[in-house]
This record gives sequence, structure tokens and C-alpha cells, in this order.
Amino acid sequence: MATDWDKIIFSDEKKFNLDGPDGFNSYWHDLKKDPLHFSKRNFGGGRLMVWGAFSSAESSFNSSCTPATPSTYLFAHSNDLDPEIVLDSLDTVSSKLDFFQTKYVTFANVRFDKRGGEEISYHSDINNFTDSVKNQLPNSTIGFLNQTTGSDILNVIQKFLENDRCGSTILVLLGRNPDDRNDVSRIIDQLQKQRVFVRTVVFESPLGGQNSSVMYNFSSETNGICVFSYQNEFDDAVDFCTNGIQNEYLLYAYNPFVSGQGSLQLPPLHTPSYFYQKIPVAVEITVQDHGVPYDFRALNLTVTATNGEVLTIIVDRARFVQFNGYFDEILGLGRDQDFELALDYNYSSTNMEALEIRMSVNQPISTWPPYT
Repeated sequence: MATDWDKIIFSDEKKFNLDGPDGFNSYWHDLKKDPLHFSKRNFGGGRLMVWGAFSSAESSFNSSCTPATPSTYLFAHSNDLDPEIVLDSLDTVSSKLDFFQTKYVTFANVRFDKRGGEEISYHSDINNFTDSVKNQLPNSTIGFLNQTTGSDILNVIQKFLENDRCGSTILVLLGRNPDDRNDVSRIIDQLQKQRVFVRTVVFESPLGGQNSSVMYNFSSETNGICVFSYQNEFDDAVDFCTNGIQNEYLLYAYNPFVSGQGSLQLPPLHTPSYFYQKIPVAVEITVQDHGVPYDFRALNLTVTATNGEVLTIIVDRARFVQFNGYFDEILGLGRDQDFELALDYNYSSTNMEALEIRMSVNQPISTWPPYT
């Protein structure tokens, strides 16, 4: 079987200790000369963690695109949804955009999954944005005639990317799966190059295409997030999926794959050098890449600081009456520190499960987290 190298990323990390060993007591020197040791410690030691990755895919990230670049928030809803669901979702999104953020300066909306398609509308005013959504609520008389027809959301995303969308977010309220296409990897690559995040809310049993992983992959591989929802709790899932508006600067993203029970060491985290000592970090976790998590039992995410402080996030399904696979929590982490991350997980089956782990802050940072 041939290997698709465009879908493979080689990555590694290395920690460099400054002015001091890390438990290693041997070194190389010229035996013909006397050993020498130089040490200078004016302000203590320190360490630097370097992470790098490469793949066969072409990379052309825009160096002028930074996390602080003003950007666009696109509200995209399927014509298959109930109008009341869209109105409730709009109320949640518009209030967060209006009161809890400064990054998004352009507000866009589009209704998809209708015959003939529809153009994306752009607004600089939140009131015009909400009025536009209300004027384009779902209407069954203009929808697709066949329930098995795949969603046209990928066409919407391609249209959105025709202009520079640095750091934008696409919120997708999905009623049916799109069909799998040969150009999915290329579209995801375009999203990554423009640092566009896709956040998707989808029913547990949507209409349309048979491959439910398409939009999950769009969300996960762009460092966004995908939340699966029960039919009667869609508005709650939208509330979860839009937490990124209040903490709009992504600090950490990783997508581990696990199976059964075990432990996993995750890439390290470094907090920004803000002026206050403790930084509120919003943590989001989804526990699988399909439907409602019947096989999930529990996981522990342990965050260990270099000073020995240990914080643990416990996600136990037994704690929830109706768990849709999404969990969030706020951690207070020290500024300008390195943290080791470890994951303990417990699933009732040995099926491979994909997780999403996101950490965000509400103040600008200087760099983007890598894609995994």
C-alpha cells in the first residue's frame, strides 16, 4: 500500500538546560588537557524547550499573520436546523462577540445546505450581523430535496478563503455531513496557512453523507474543536463550542490518539510572560471523534510546573447526567513557566479514539501553537 506522505508529520522536541545539568554527570573532553569547568550564575539557570515539525506538504505561512491580527468571525448555519435552534445559537454567539472579546472586528454569516447556495454577508456592526442572520433563518421550502445529499459546507469554506482571513474563526452549525472529497486535505492546508480555526457543532445522527469524520477533521486539524450534540441540547453545545470567543488566543493544541486504558506524555506547555503572576488558562477537552461517548469512562490531565506544583483535571463520565463528550475548566498557571503534561485515560473498548485538547487565554500572545 502506498504511503500518502502529505498526511504525515514528523515532529520532535528538545530541552536545553542553561547553566546547569539535568541529572547527567558525564561529558567529553580532551584527555591530553586538564579538564576545565566554567560557571556563571548571575540570575539562576533556566531551560528552553524547542519543538519542531516538518512534512512533505508545501508550507507558506504568512509571517505578518499574528494572533493579535484583527480577524473575522463567520457564523455558518445549516438550512436543515430548526429556526429556534439558530435563534438561540445566535443569541449566545452575538452576546459573546459583543461583550467578551476585541479580536474579531468583522462579523460574517451564511446559510448553507439550500438549493442554489448563498453568498456570505460581512458586517462591521454586531446589530447588522444579527439582523442578517434573522433574515436568513432555515426554510424547508428551499432545502435539499434528498436527505442523503451531502452538505455543501466545504464550498462555503472555500469561498470564505478566497480573501485573506488571518486568525479568523468559522463556527459551523451542521445538520448533515458533507460528502468526502479528494480536495479535503488541500482545503485544510489552506485553512492552516491562514491560521483559520473551524469550530463545529453537529447532531449525533446527522443527515447527508456517511462519513462523519470529515468536519471533525476540519475542526481538529485547524486547532479548532468539534462538539457532538444530543438533539435536545444543541444550544448548550453551541455555548460550549463558542467558549473560544471569551478566550480568543490559543495557547496550546494537541490531538492525541488513545485506546483502552493507559497513560500518555503530551508535548510541554509554556505560559506567556504577562504582568500578573497567575494566568487564567481555559482548558477544553473532547473525548472522542464520533457521536455521544458510550465507551468513555474517565481521564486525568496532569499539569506539572517546574517548581513541583501539580494540577489535575479529572473528567469522569459518572459525574455527568448526560455527557456529550465536551469538558472545560479554568486553570490558574504561573506566568512564563514550563509545564509537563501527562494524560491518563480509561475507555471500555480497545477502539482507537481521537481527543482534542485546547488551552486558551484572553490576552494576546506572540506565536501560534503548532498543528498536530
